Amino acid sequence: MPAVGRRLGCLTVGQAINALGSGGAPIAVAFAVLKATDSASALGIVMASRELAALLLSTAGGLVVARFSAAWSLLLTNVIAGGAQIGFALTAHHGVASVPVFAGFALVNGAMSSLASPAAFSVFGQLAAATSRRTRATALFRAASTGGLLAGAALAGLLVSLWGPYAVLLADGASYWLAAALFFASSRPSRFPRSGQGATGNWRGQLTRGLSLLRSTPWAWRVILASAGANGISTAVLSVLGPVIAVTTPAIGSGAWGIVLASSGLGALVGAALAPFLTTANPLRASLIACLGESLPLFCLALFPNSVALCLAQFVAGIGFGMFEVVWLTVLQERFDETDQSHVFGWDQFLSGALLPPGQLLIAPAAHLLGLRPVLLAGASLVALSVPWTLSQPDVRRM
Repeated sequence: MPAVGRRLGCLTVGQAINALGSGGAPIAVAFAVLKATDSASALGIVMASRELAALLLSTAGGLVVARFSAAWSLLLTNVIAGGAQIGFALTAHHGVASVPVFAGFALVNGAMSSLASPAAFSVFGQLAAATSRRTRATALFRAASTGGLLAGAALAGLLVSLWGPYAVLLADGASYWLAAALFFASSRPSRFPRSGQGATGNWRGQLTRGLSLLRSTPWAWRVILASAGANGISTAVLSVLGPVIAVTTPAIGSGAWGIVLASSGLGALVGAALAPFLTTANPLRASLIACLGESLPLFCLALFPNSVALCLAQFVAGIGFGMFEVVWLTVLQERFDETDQSHVFGWDQFLSGALLPPGQLLIAPAAHLLGLRPVLLAGASLVALSVPWTLSQPDVRRM
């Protein structure tokens, strides 16, 4: 048992460091691309590449990990992700990289981060099953994941303002390698498995099963469609236009931008904690109304671009998102059989993020063509209108 406890400790600390790197990676990459290219469109291409890789593996990541050793998957994904960040930093610093090279590094990092998550939870499940304090271990592991993401976002912005984006990318890559060493200590993989070992199954059937289930539930499609639109717009603004506004606005700056983004995660924790206390007859409707706050950061960037207002707006938006996420997952669990839930959740994650890459690609050209403020105000209005549109659907109102 003490050996299991030590291995769980290594895994939890490794997960915290991995989350720290994952939380800081997008911010460090964004400011590195802007420093190297001074182009919002280039930033959109790079961020869309990272998001596309993560999106494509969101439904298949668990299946890929299941075909191999979770321990080896966890180790190798962190080694490769760290190498991608360090390669990004070195090529950018020496001025030998182009936008396609940056996009390639970002794509690799996004893919590895997407694969690492199911691998980490698989290894954790194996170790936690052998301890008598499983609930406590689970709470610590989840806290390490969430806390690392929040701290990574806040710390990355601050360090970019102190060290510059390239140094932060190097430190970010090193954090992945440190996490890999801790993961090796926690799982100690003895050999590399042959392809086909583990739970393989009919992977095409598993992927299509969830899609067929969603096609038979129009209310789920409508909620997911609205979420995809709102997520695509708000993420495009915050990941592409946000860093551009931050570096050109003295009232924000790169140091505060990480804290602005972390405020949303903090709000999500509060919203998730409040969700179980919703006593209305239709919790889904109440959580959707709370999602109106998602438009506030976009309105704030257009009308009141300063760090304090943005932090408050992001915090309120996070509360709505966290509340909706808990209620939405609860609804899916109640409406679908236990054996089908993983397939439905995978497709929900994929479809909700389907518009992120095109949004990141198009937002900068749109701002250049139409003007920054009109695009921000139009985006904020569309995000806000997605809520009443969803609530106007009769089958959603009856949920």
